[in-house]
Amino acid sequence: ADSLVQKAEELNGYYASRTDYGLQLKIPVAETEAYLEFVTKQGLVASRSFNSQSLSQEIADLSARLKTREDLLQKYFSILEEAESEHVIAVENEVIRLISEIESLKGQLHKQKHLAKYADIYIEFRFRDRRAPAADGSSSFSWINSLNITDMLSAFQNSWETGAKKSA
Repeated sequence: ADSLVQKAEELNGYYASRTDYGLQLKIPVAETEAYLEFVTKQGLVASRSFNSQSLSQEIADLSARLKTREDLLQKYFSILEEAESEHVIAVENEVIRLISEIESLKGQLHKQKHLAKYADIYIEFRFRDRRAPAADGSSSFSWINSLNITDMLSAFQNSWETGAKKSA
């Protein structure tokens, strides 16, 4: 995991989350292939899946909506300068609403641009116990150690004899 995070950082990426069993990384889209090549060399790849989604339409839509709201805000500011005192509060309320909407659109646009810039890579670890069997004949699987071979052989013998008698 440390070497995978280090390589991600070398490629100007970062990890979004990390557990004992996996990583979620953000890698610049241009560096994705190089990173996946590095990951493949680190161990056996059990499975892969790819998903791609174009965000350009959503980014263009958010940019257009933001521009429209900013233009409208400028119009409200010019109206506010010439507004009579009884209309100032109504115009100010609209200005406050528009500023809130503009900030929300800016946040959404920033998020979409970030999503378009970085690829999400999820890596799951599966460790296999590769220790040699114990020299004393015991197993790392406790249920095997609880087996009595004599009783097992006797049960097999009885079932075989019973099966032979039924078929005769």
